[in-house]
Amino acid sequence: MSLNTVAFPSGASGPSMGSKTLSLENILPPPSSSARITSSVSASFNLLATVIGGGVLSLPFAYAASGLVLTTVFVLLAACMGSFSLYILCSCARRTGGVTYGDVVRRAFGPRAELGLQLTLATFLLFVVTAYMVLIRDINGSLVPLFVDPAPAPNQVLAASMVFCLPFMLQRDLHSLRYNCYVGFVSVLLLLVAIVARSLTVNVFEPTPEYPKPWDRVRSESILWTSSLNDALFSFPLVALAFLSQFNMLAVHASLANPTRARVLAVINRAILCCTVVFSLFGSAGYLYALGDTRDNILLNFRPDDPVILLGKVGLGLALMSGISMILLPCRDAILLIPSKWASSCGSEHSYARIPSETTPLHSNNSNPPQPAYLLNPPLDPTFTSFIDDEPDDDYNNNRARNLSEESLASNEELPPSSTPAHVTSTLAIAGICYFAATSVPGVSTVWSICGSSLGIIIAYILPSLCYLKIRSRKAMNVRLVGAWMLLVVSVFLMIVCTAQAVGRLMGGPIQTKASDLTDDYDDDLVRDDGLDDIAGGGGGR
Repeated sequence: MSLNTVAFPSGASGPSMGSKTLSLENILPPPSSSARITSSVSASFNLLATVIGGGVLSLPFAYAASGLVLTTVFVLLAACMGSFSLYILCSCARRTGGVTYGDVVRRAFGPRAELGLQLTLATFLLFVVTAYMVLIRDINGSLVPLFVDPAPAPNQVLAASMVFCLPFMLQRDLHSLRYNCYVGFVSVLLLLVAIVARSLTVNVFEPTPEYPKPWDRVRSESILWTSSLNDALFSFPLVALAFLSQFNMLAVHASLANPTRARVLAVINRAILCCTVVFSLFGSAGYLYALGDTRDNILLNFRPDDPVILLGKVGLGLALMSGISMILLPCRDAILLIPSKWASSCGSEHSYARIPSETTPLHSNNSNPPQPAYLLNPPLDPTFTSFIDDEPDDDYNNNRARNLSEESLASNEELPPSSTPAHVTSTLAIAGICYFAATSVPGVSTVWSICGSSLGIIIAYILPSLCYLKIRSRKAMNVRLVGAWMLLVVSVFLMIVCTAQAVGRLMGGPIQTKASDLTDDYDDDLVRDDGLDDIAGGGGGR
């Protein structure tokens, strides 16, 4: 079916189709649009590229703070919350015709709420780009001295890395960055294999007089769960932040070919499942290698010239340089949309929503923005089939759906493509601001602690659940509505307590970057100082 307005079975009141009822979906771009050129597998890798990134390096630190069992529970909880959040965000977009996060928020709560989202999203993504630059500086800054003598300063290495990334940063849509997804994912897998191998070597294949049997060291020094509530509250935002990808989910949805619900859910589940496995293995293996000496960047626990880690470190450096482009794209979009959203919230006549290409015209935000099709029009007859059905549609209902589609698109205003000077200038400005911040902060944990406990939870969980509850408020209570309420309550609670904990740590002194300094669960007699001494001397851990 080629129309963008379709009927879809839903478990709520309305005309029935067997045991289900029909609700209209206003999908933009239309399912038959030539803009939908991404396959299901490529869409999953696009999503993976925004999920698997620099945050993975801090997962061993979370495991060290909260323990193997409790942090694994956090990973599973964050995976479930993230998967459900992504799905209801796509559901909101399909009900309202939105193709960006901002579209969905505007349809649900109006232009002022969308302005708030753009400011929140832009601020959060600036933090993320800054964190990526810190990691690139640390990784590439440790690699270049192995090949260049005399070695340039780390900040100079970062500047050169950003010049190399500039062509990717200037891309206008996710599809043009599709090959970066494969580079990033494979690179993280390489580093994962390297860390697992080094962890097995330390704990199994190289016994010591102190620990003569395999796994003796792990049984003696590791913790399963923390006894400190503060450490648990510190760890969960690090885990939840690693799964965050809401800012790019609707761009992936907008470019997905044949966007049935089943395919959308498969894209989300495939990506989140891969992330869950990778995060669990990465975090636990890194922690079991360093134990009480685990740093907030696990690579700091290894010698720069460690042959096992070197290949994975090179791969992750490439992954971060490609991933920073994937993060900068929605950051740039959010910033460029702020002026129009500000004008709209102040009563301006028009503002625009964008799809990933930044050139395709979509809905204008008039004083009376388009409402979801299922609220404006009487439901279609029960004989009208869903977009996922293969049966021919009834002519009468086809005509009604076609008319509804034309009416929905009638108010669309043409949005001229962003000019090249504005596009380049905004990209360079974002890169310059983040470069200055990255060269000023002491480490990546400073950035993660600021943005993870509040902004990350708001974007990932609170806003999607609020939008879904608002948009679906006329429907009878069902499993998804109950899930949205649960997600909202849990995420608000976590935001409050985790933010209070993060502020308390910031106010209490320097941010700790070593697990044994962070938690009370490590006996001082068991903490090894050799790794930190090696790091201070330019080496690494074991």
